[in-house]
Amino acid sequence: MAGKQTKPGEASLWRKFVGDWRATIRSRAFIVAFGIGSSSGCLGAILYYFDTTLGWNFLRPAVPSDVVFNVFVMFSSLVAAFRTSHALVRYTDAASYLHKLSACWFDSASTLLAFCRASDAAEDEIYKFK
Repeated sequence: MAGKQTKPGEASLWRKFVGDWRATIRSRAFIVAFGIGSSSGCLGAILYYFDTTLGWNFLRPAVPSDVVFNVFVMFSSLVAAFRTSHALVRYTDAASYLHKLSACWFDSASTLLAFCRASDAAEDEIYKFK
C-alpha cells in the first residue's frame, strides 16, 4: 500500500509532528526536567521498597493522615483548575484584542484611501500616497 504523495516542499502532518517532538526532546529544559523527574521517581521507588518490603517503617511517622492528604489533593486540584481557567480567559481576551487591533488598522487604512478619492491633490501625489 503506497502512502500519500506529498509535494517536494510540503511535509506531511506526521513528519511535522515527529520533527516538533524531536526538537522538544532535544531541548535542554526537557532533558533537565526528565532527569530530575526520573531520579526523583527512582529515589521514591527505592525508599518505598526499603519501607514496605524490608519492613523498616521509617516513613510511617512522616506520612500525614488520609484526611490531610485528601484535603491537600483537592486544594491543589482546585487551584490548578482556577489558574488554568484564568489563563484561558486571559489568552482569549488577548486574541480578541489582537483581532480588534487589526480591524482598527484596516479601518484606518481604508478611511485614508477613501479620502484620496475626494482629494484635490494632483493625480501623481495621490498615487504616491497610495
